[in-house]
Amino acid sequence: AERCRIFLDVLGLWRERLSLIAEGDRERILDGHVVDSLALAGWLPAGARVADLGSGAGFPGIPLAIVCADSHFCLIEARRKRANFLREVVR
Repeated sequence: AERCRIFLDVLGLWRERLSLIAEGDRERILDGHVVDSLALAGWLPAGARVADLGSGAGFPGIPLAIVCADSHFCLIEARRKRANFLREVVR
């Protein structure tokens, strides 16, 4: 829960500057993005290696990496500013 809170805090700081997502309300982000991302968790085998192409705001890669800590996630984003955001989230 703490890691998810940190992710949402960083997302909130960067959201408007980079136009990462349209929704600004934290609860809508949780319901509309985080919960949808976590729906994939049941499909990943333990120790999976996952590539999130066009990671943008980090969905679904970041929420999945938080709950599937035994798996390896590679976030791939072509836009430098969004890639910098993702680096900050991971850090």
